[in-house]
Amino acid sequence: MTLVLERVHESIASPAGIFVVADGMGGHANGQGASRATIALIAERVTRELLLAPLQTEKSGEEAPKTDDETYKEILRGAVEDANTTLCQINQKDKSDMGSTLTGFMIVGDHAYIFNVGDSRTYMLRDEKLYQLTNDHSLVGQLVAGGLIEPDDVYTHPQRNQIFRSIGDKQNVQVDLFTQQIHPGDILLSCSDGLWEMIRDPQIAEILNHAPDPQSACAQLIETANTNGGEDNVSAVVVFVR
Repeated sequence: MTLVLERVHESIASPAGIFVVADGMGGHANGQGASRATIALIAERVTRELLLAPLQTEKSGEEAPKTDDETYKEILRGAVEDANTTLCQINQKDKSDMGSTLTGFMIVGDHAYIFNVGDSRTYMLRDEKLYQLTNDHSLVGQLVAGGLIEPDDVYTHPQRNQIFRSIGDKQNVQVDLFTQQIHPGDILLSCSDGLWEMIRDPQIAEILNHAPDPQSACAQLIETANTNGGEDNVSAVVVFVR
């Protein structure tokens, strides 16, 4: 999902963009429903907090509160928690097991506010080098962090699909959330595990380094993932920082 908002107050524009990848789980129908619901709920909450809440405040004659790093992070945390609560309620009511991993970022000014639940990833390409910004909440991710397996083993480990966090699994979801300063020339990529499991990081970096625009980068990444095996759903969002 890509959502770009711009609020203009006293001739000063305050643009913000939110970019999200949600990878559904629980079978085709449940997984598709979970990812769509997750994205819709997050978009609704972020729009309400960034646009509607300040308008209501100004309408009542009050001055809108100043926003800072912590405000933006709390907006995102609240949005993810809302989505999680709703999916948990649906699962309890329907006795279903729909769920979703989630990653993405909100860009405001020269900062990206990055969030992650599960094993979908957000990367940054800077000066032609690729950096994985998020941590995988998975068994293999934990094994790599503990030095028990090598990083390349995550692609072939028999339990590589076992994840520890997801949207819709437990009422109290833990969200990784942090701030990354961005510069012109940076490229941000959020993707499902269906992409990064099929394309190793050096090839991701090569594609991003040579793509003329974000749409071309997405198309080439998805095509390459499918050519390399395409064993899972492939989702990606790419943003070029100008």
